[in-house]
Amino acid sequence: GIKLPEDVDHLAHKKNVEIICEIEFAFRRCKGKIIAVTGSNGKSTTVTMIYNILQLAGFPSFLAGNIGTPFISIVDDIQTGDWVVLELSSYQLERIDTFKPDIAIITNITEDHLARHGDMFGYIAAKGRIFENQDLNDHAIINHENFSTWRALGKCASNLLAFTTEETEALPSREVINGKFIQFFAAQNEKVLVLKKGEEMNSILPAIDLQVVGQHNIENALCSSLATYLAGVPLKAIGDALREFKGIEHRIEFLGLVNDVRIYNDSKATNVESTITALKTFTEGNLRLILGGSEKGSDFTPLWQFLQERDDGFILYLSGPSSLRMSEDLKNGNWNFNYHKFDSFDKCVMSAFNGATGGDIVLLSPACASFDEFSSFEERGQRFKKLFHKMVEEK
Repeated sequence: GIKLPEDVDHLAHKKNVEIICEIEFAFRRCKGKIIAVTGSNGKSTTVTMIYNILQLAGFPSFLAGNIGTPFISIVDDIQTGDWVVLELSSYQLERIDTFKPDIAIITNITEDHLARHGDMFGYIAAKGRIFENQDLNDHAIINHENFSTWRALGKCASNLLAFTTEETEALPSREVINGKFIQFFAAQNEKVLVLKKGEEMNSILPAIDLQVVGQHNIENALCSSLATYLAGVPLKAIGDALREFKGIEHRIEFLGLVNDVRIYNDSKATNVESTITALKTFTEGNLRLILGGSEKGSDFTPLWQFLQERDDGFILYLSGPSSLRMSEDLKNGNWNFNYHKFDSFDKCVMSAFNGATGGDIVLLSPACASFDEFSSFEERGQRFKKLFHKMVEEK
């Protein structure tokens, strides 16, 4: 996903030298079938759900891509008939050429990485490349409630499916998006996750049976159900696997209860929409929200608007280069928020821990990338967990 200087591209073109990305290189060697997932939020949870379902159903499968294992490192182990589940970023998709997944998914598209892609049009176009080489033997899955995923379809030639948290009674029996008929939906019917094809409905599991919380995880489960159903997994096996899924590290990860204070690690929230999604999970209780990190040029206004509408109290703890713009936003806008700004992540976190009282929630959900003090959101999350354990020992 490294952006090359323009002169390198120009020179390669002049010398008739092909430049491809690791994903493209591995794809050309891959014997198996591919489920590829991209999106602004939910990618890691969705690919992990899909992989777990395939594994528990006895399907030979691999998990790779942006989630941590390079595709190229496992490609020679993949045999004909095996499934590969890939998490892909917009950066990785920029450099594909012939890459053609059997099942391609966009979980959602919200404002992110605009410094890299220029604007939302460029970002949507980069995400949409996941569909561009598909044909009628393949399947595309989009988020019915996220219009930007519709736009990303472009001239997609594969079979179209959609997932939605809407109740089935609100869905049309036939719907066309971008000139393509949606073959069937994953949706909810009286809070039961179902697959709906025309008037026919088949149950997967009740939403209440999911161990992971939040509306966004219902979306992830619906999306994963569609993908694995297309891969041939029986619905009962899908439901059984989803019941066992406990979530992933650094995504609204519950660390513990200390003196009646609940602590959550959501370091993976590297954009505004992801943080808002996390906040929707916590509808009650005083919230101490840890924000900030490296700059990506994001507009924080939707976050401030969401917080303003929140009934319960909250205090913001800001750190990193983005904290300067955040604090300027809060001072210059009509936001009457209680916030504290710090010159380091550690000081910010410890202040939130020490200020919390019984019934409070401390949530790390930065809405920013981690590259100010850390190499990745994983390293940031691990540091948060280390500070948590230090705090527990001192109590």
